[in-house]
Amino acid sequence: DRAAQSDEVALGNLVQHPAITGGPAVPVVIAMSDGGTRVGSLGALVPIARFRRILVTPDIERSEWVTLLDGTRRIVATSVDHERREGLTVPESLGPPPGMAHGTLSGALLNGTRARISFARLPQSPSWTVGIATPEAVYRAGRLRRWLLFAPGPLASITLGLLGGFALARHLARSVDRVVAGAEAVSAGRPWPAAKPGTGTRIAEFLRLEKAVQRSQEQLLAEAKAAERREALIHSVTESTTYAVFVKDREGRYQLVNRAAAAGLGRPPEAIIGRTDAELLPAAAPSFSASDRQVLATEQATMFEVQVTDTAGAQRIWQSVKEPWRDPRTGVVLGVCGLARDVTDERAAEARLRETEQALQTLARRATINAMASGMAHELSQPLTAAANYLQVAATLAARDGSANAAALRLGQEQVQRVGEILRQIRQFLRRGDTERQRSVIPELVQDAMHLALGGFDTRLPRVDFQAEPGLPMQLVNPVQIQQVVMNLVRNACEAVAELPPGTQGRLSVRVAGLEDGGVSVTVEDNGPGMPEEILATLFEPFRSTKPHGSGIGLAICRTIVESHGGRITVAPAEGGGTRVRFTLAGAGQAMAGAAR
Repeated sequence: DRAAQSDEVALGNLVQHPAITGGPAVPVVIAMSDGGTRVGSLGALVPIARFRRILVTPDIERSEWVTLLDGTRRIVATSVDHERREGLTVPESLGPPPGMAHGTLSGALLNGTRARISFARLPQSPSWTVGIATPEAVYRAGRLRRWLLFAPGPLASITLGLLGGFALARHLARSVDRVVAGAEAVSAGRPWPAAKPGTGTRIAEFLRLEKAVQRSQEQLLAEAKAAERREALIHSVTESTTYAVFVKDREGRYQLVNRAAAAGLGRPPEAIIGRTDAELLPAAAPSFSASDRQVLATEQATMFEVQVTDTAGAQRIWQSVKEPWRDPRTGVVLGVCGLARDVTDERAAEARLRETEQALQTLARRATINAMASGMAHELSQPLTAAANYLQVAATLAARDGSANAAALRLGQEQVQRVGEILRQIRQFLRRGDTERQRSVIPELVQDAMHLALGGFDTRLPRVDFQAEPGLPMQLVNPVQIQQVVMNLVRNACEAVAELPPGTQGRLSVRVAGLEDGGVSVTVEDNGPGMPEEILATLFEPFRSTKPHGSGIGLAICRTIVESHGGRITVAPAEGGGTRVRFTLAGAGQAMAGAAR
């Protein structure tokens, strides 16, 4: 404190420090400033043996004792009997009175000898005192001799003692002043000052202190240059990488960010340092803070992946590796450091790759099913043709005999022929050839398909309601394919109402209506248990089925047929429960365009 207040060297009171100096020592402290700003201090522990050498000078007679006292009146150094006296405390009677800068006094020394003591306080440390003690016998003999020769003898003796004290103090102060000047130069980054002419004798102890400070300066400069090189290398590496590099303290305040991290946070680096995630990205702060706390708690490196909303409102996915930031000397965890990167594009590419793989798998399964279906249609067509021929022969024979079964046999022959036609159409459809279309009355096609679907349904039938607007225009369609769609939808509706609790009446509604573009719409609605929204959204995708043993291709084929006719098929929950499926058929012109596609 004294060094900082006085802007000069300050001497501390005697301390015991055998580990460093081997015995008692004196602290010497020099305040250091940089451009007028106090930046610290430079200190040294000087063994008292070095002060002892200063007191042994030719200017002091052997009969006189020189003693250096610190601020607590302890003997720092003495010219005689130093091994026993250094470190001892002198009585108040031998110490200088408070407030006096110099003077003389009489008293008994530590060995009991009466003496006259001339003292002067050190200018650089007013609490310290240098004194010259003259035994009373020597003092009186000298006074008598000087009185005979020169009357003011006593005054001369006192004056010489004071001058000796002042000389010794200045001798010590000059050496300390040079160290102070050198320390100030080091702290300000200037070279060590050259010695001024006429500065007098140099003290070896302070010369060594000067050299030590100079060596420290050189070492500090070398370390500073090495630190600058390391800092430049670290800065070059962190700024060159595309990874976001960051360091946060235990309170979550950023201590370091590179350019990539600053870009991710949407602010310049100077606006990030010292701030927390809660201040920079409030929406993502809970996720970031939770991962920081986990790393601090476990003190282990951990990988995290979080989705955040950036400053532009876009959703981004960040993957980061965080680990404890430790003090290199003590190992104490100071915070969290880590690397992070934006993996949004990678995750999107991975999702597209998965979708492509699924699409390829679907295409492969479709190709397999197409091949199987084509083979089955081909194999079934021959026995169906033979069955149709046998039925025709049976019907002819029954007609000749006048049997009542002739009509039933003709109906059976027609249905077998109908199945053969369906198989032919399927084979043609699987080969992606053009299907034959003709102008047809849609309500009649729908009603026939309903009867076929209900006739083959072997569980309890729902109550059926069929409605068709009168005067609907004929549509250019493939009749077999349209009836295939209606049969599939009606059978699905019948299976849905079959799941209703016993005693609940199932209802099936089929409506045919006209459209503004000249097309028609067909709606099939049931009052079954219905389906969840997530199932409705993917109902027409291939191999998606709600049935335990369903193949998942029926509705996908329906959608393909409807879209080939220029229409659309949709599904939605029905009012009061159940499911409503609606498909449209475009007018003649649009239907031809759909067929061309």
